[in-house]
Order: sequence, then structure tokens, then C-alpha cells
Amino acid sequence: MKTDLNRLDVFYASYVKDHPNGGGWPNTQVAFDVYKASTMSDLIDWNSLETITDVGCGVGNLLKFVRGEYNYQKQYLGIEAVDFFYNSAVRSFESDPLSEFIHDDFLNIGTGALKKTDWVFCIGTLSTMQDNKVDYDKIFLKGLREIARKGITIYINDDRYMSQERLKQLPELVAHNVDSFLKLISASFEYKDLEIIRFPNTDLTSCAVTILLS
Repeated sequence: MKTDLNRLDVFYASYVKDHPNGGGWPNTQVAFDVYKASTMSDLIDWNSLETITDVGCGVGNLLKFVRGEYNYQKQYLGIEAVDFFYNSAVRSFESDPLSEFIHDDFLNIGTGALKKTDWVFCIGTLSTMQDNKVDYDKIFLKGLREIARKGITIYINDDRYMSQERLKQLPELVAHNVDSFLKLISASFEYKDLEIIRFPNTDLTSCAVTILLS
């Protein structure tokens, strides 16, 4: 199974036109909330991480965030399939010797071609529509597990908090049933611990699933 890249390109071309300042998110505040939720779990020992991989890295703003918020000064690999996101990321971090970007679909690369990494972040990548979505998510989850040593963080939209009006406006956007998604994770691989982080407390819309593997 591969990602329908044309579908992805069409969605983000329209989305970025309507939301030009969010780097793939509605605005910079939402982006901050998403990155905060995705990185604040106590299951992530930032001092022990030597490598992180960002699957669906967009313009690379997670790297900027963790460099500043956690003083993460180690290796970073971003994987991005959408042309204009990838090109923007490369331009933004061309002077960062510890960053690397791959322009490809994660499922097209094949996990055997990727080096193992301490922590994998998959922030929003599973929140766009693809055919056979449950099967697609399961294959994606198994791929993330194959390259992760210590843990995985996956950001999703929670259908209990996501605005139904927003989903009607953006039919290519996906909100997950979190309980079903957790069952899918458990069916895909074993793990030591798992934590769900919702941020900010004012609306709980940002939902990150952080998984400790060992």
C-alpha cells in the first residue's frame, strides 16, 4: 500500500493557500500547541535521545521547536512527500549540519532503507484521508515501529473534540476515534507504556499518543 500523493498535494495546496502562516497548521499558535502536546510526555527522555525521525515533517518546524524548547542538539531526519513543504524545510535548515531531509513517501521508501532511530515523531501525517484508512494506518504504524528504538509519538485529531463543522469544511481531514486507534496500536506491536497528552487544557483539541517501547 502506498500513499495517494496526488490527493495529498491537492489537499495541502488548497490548505496552505487558506492558511499561509501555519506551516501546515491553521496558525502558529495551533502549531505550538501540537508540538507541545507531542513532546511534553515524561515518557520521552530528551537527554537520552541521539537521533529522532520526523515522518511527515512538513516545513521542519518540529526541529525548530525541539532545538529551542528542549535544547535538542543531536541528529534529526525529516521525511516529507509534499514538494513545497520539503523544499521549504531544506531552505530553512540548510545551515544546520545535524539535520537531514528525505523527499519521499514514508511507505515508498521501505523501512529497510532507513536507519534505526531513537524516537519517531509522526505529527499529523495520519490525519489526512487515504483509501482503506484503517489498513493504511495499520501498515503505517508497523513501519514506524520497525525504525524506532525507544519510542514513537503520533499526533491525531480526536473525533470527540474536533469541530464537526471543520470536518465538513475539510472533508480530506481525518479525526480518529482514539479508543479504536489505541486498539490498532496494540494489534500492531507490543510496547512498555503509553500516554495520551491533550494540550492545552482550555480545549483539549491537541491529542498526542506517546509510546514507550523499551
